Amino acid sequence: MTVDSLKDNKIMRAAHNLMQKRRLIIIVIAALTAIAVTIVVISIFGSARNFIYGAELSQLERLNNNLVRLDIFRLCIILFLILSASAVCIMLCLNIKLEYLFLVAALCFGLTYMFVMTPMSIPDEMHHYHSAYAIAGYMLFDNNPMLVDTRHFDYRMIASHRNISPAYLRLIDEGVFRLYGYGQLIELPMPYDFRYPIQHLPQALGIFIARLLNLSFLGVFYFGRFFNLLFYLLCVFLAIKRLSGFRLPLLMIGLLPMSLQQAASFSSDAFINGISILLIAYSVYYAYEKESFNWRDFATLLFLGILLAPAKMVYAPIALLAILAAKKWRESEGAKAWLLGGIIVAISATVAIVTFVLISVFGEAFGPEINWEGGHNFTVAFVLENPITALLIFLRTIYHDFECYTYCAFGWYLSGLTITLPISYPRIIIAICILSVFYGNRDEWKPAIFDRFVFIAISGAVVLLTMISMFLGHTSDFHVIIRGIQGRYFVPLLPLAALMIRHNRVFVPYRFFRNALIIALISMQIAVIMYVLNHTVGLDLTEFAIKLPYICCDV
Repeated sequence: MTVDSLKDNKIMRAAHNLMQKRRLIIIVIAALTAIAVTIVVISIFGSARNFIYGAELSQLERLNNNLVRLDIFRLCIILFLILSASAVCIMLCLNIKLEYLFLVAALCFGLTYMFVMTPMSIPDEMHHYHSAYAIAGYMLFDNNPMLVDTRHFDYRMIASHRNISPAYLRLIDEGVFRLYGYGQLIELPMPYDFRYPIQHLPQALGIFIARLLNLSFLGVFYFGRFFNLLFYLLCVFLAIKRLSGFRLPLLMIGLLPMSLQQAASFSSDAFINGISILLIAYSVYYAYEKESFNWRDFATLLFLGILLAPAKMVYAPIALLAILAAKKWRESEGAKAWLLGGIIVAISATVAIVTFVLISVFGEAFGPEINWEGGHNFTVAFVLENPITALLIFLRTIYHDFECYTYCAFGWYLSGLTITLPISYPRIIIAICILSVFYGNRDEWKPAIFDRFVFIAISGAVVLLTMISMFLGHTSDFHVIIRGIQGRYFVPLLPLAALMIRHNRVFVPYRFFRNALIIALISMQIAVIMYVLNHTVGLDLTEFAIKLPYICCDV
């Protein structure tokens, strides 16, 4: 066979592959369009049915306008989901790198969560908004950042920890880029917290820019959410880009409904989850992929650990992953001294931080203050006097709520824990994430037995510290299980759980398998968003539409 014929064959093969990709793209877009049209038809039919049967005759005219506007809002979300899914499918066909695929998918679906989840509906979002707003005041050099403009705290038609349709109507009416004048100055409303302002810097930067543009409350609020989302995307993007293996599980965890919901809000979980994933990724890179480990690498891990630990002290044990990377110092001169020094520094820092938080919690627990339930929290004295009873409370909590914590980490309860997805949703998402761990090649690295024990020990320490903090700081002494623990607290542990089950004897090297898992997760994201949207629009729609002028924030 001549050289020219070989070149012709390569050209024909490339043209054939290109044609196949174009056909696949057309098929995917056509299928998504058909699905969208079906959803729109069903949506309009459902609204029309509620319109006819769910309201009295005298209320039809009043309901009609709100129903139409909500249907338009829902249609816009559906069209954006179609474009987002199409973009992901096209990138898969073009074999775009996973980190850029994550960036596009997370940005698109994160923006969708940002608008589908109404203001203040995420757990403790009002707390984080107030804190970030005051920090933005310092960035603007306000004379007194604790004096705030009333118009940026206009909570009409929104509700704390609840997704309600009137908030959609207000967004449609006012928009995000509406300018406004100045209101009266008032003291910054409670609650707020300035103990660790770094975790609120991304949100504060968004508020800073929105206030420079003189935007209204919704503009200020959504700018803050958007910059929080950008910070999270940057952290996970860098984590995926850093690694050559274990990229797909990180992408899956970064795209989980719970991860994106928290990232697209004012919650500090975006900072915690992003830094945690980045710290774990760099630890894995130094331990398994990089040939050597030096003091600069150790400084990187230490810096990320210092950023993470003060946000929530219970995550300080994650910094101990530096031990795995420090093992490589055995191959260099002075290895034992470096190794022991690194381990001592890591353990000492962790013990100091954990001791600080335990002393703080214990000090609060000894006090006589009345808690949020009108009772008294458990105390250290109770644990010392009744160790068996305290142990049974911990064991009972694990037995009773372990399944709930697991499902909630993957997005079973959304909004302010007020929207419950069908149980099949988190189960399917968990299955997709588990399967993603087995994508790879035989020659890729795998954790050693000792490393798996380290992952288990770190995860167990984080869970135990979380339970202790909620036991002493949030649980009344008349409860038989620990209250206040939420599944979202354990999202930073999901990469460690994936590392525990990673093995190079069970693997699937085919790219089709990877693409199928990504498409499956994107499909579940669309299903989750549509469920939340339909739940919010259909929840007491008639009642909300009738009482619309009287609805305000119930906080």
